[in-house]
Amino acid sequence: MKKYTNLTLFIIIGMIVGFLACGGGTDSSSDNGGDWQPVSQEGQQAPKDFAAPVPKKAGEYSIKDASGTLLCRLQPGKQSSIFTNTRTLKGAYTKSDKKKYKEGGSIFAEVKMKDYGFKVRQPDGSLLWKVKVYDGELKIADNEEGLNAFKVKLSGENMDKVKIKKGELELAKFDVDQEKGTFTLPDGKTYEMTPMPSLLYYGIMGIEEIQPPYNYIIIAELL
Repeated sequence: MKKYTNLTLFIIIGMIVGFLACGGGTDSSSDNGGDWQPVSQEGQQAPKDFAAPVPKKAGEYSIKDASGTLLCRLQPGKQSSIFTNTRTLKGAYTKSDKKKYKEGGSIFAEVKMKDYGFKVRQPDGSLLWKVKVYDGELKIADNEEGLNAFKVKLSGENMDKVKIKKGELELAKFDVDQEKGTFTLPDGKTYEMTPMPSLLYYGIMGIEEIQPPYNYIIIAELL
């Protein structure tokens, strides 16, 4: 009887040691320092790429096209970030009124803050866009004098339509689905911006002359 008791005890001790060696039944995948990756159906980790779903940071905005493809992720603020499928821009203040966006270690663009709004400039300081912010209107020009500027305004009985003009010429007028954050421009291009910012900011996407990523920089600074 004592022989069987010792054998049983030996088996139980062996099971306990094996259980502890395997991690005690805990899920070690949670102890990854926050480096989350999606897992494919085959059980293999998907590569870290822009299109993969990622945990959304508080205060982050996304811009998608009609197919739902993510074009840009915006993280506005004093330390701002812009992520597209081709580049990552990091914005930080170098002076109280100057913010520089860097790509890697190189300056991509700088933003000069003004009482009326801000200027987006080349790394050498030359002007790209001068943005003036009014109550219910944006004015964006590629020159210091503000000549022939783009104007983004709200219109309609409920001020729920976005109108884009250049000088006195109306370029576009569109609605924004205020439940989905989607809008379709006159050329048929559809976008989604969520969560919803001011309706005025949707107008930046409707100005063809302001190409990515400068349109994203302007939106991030307005946010």
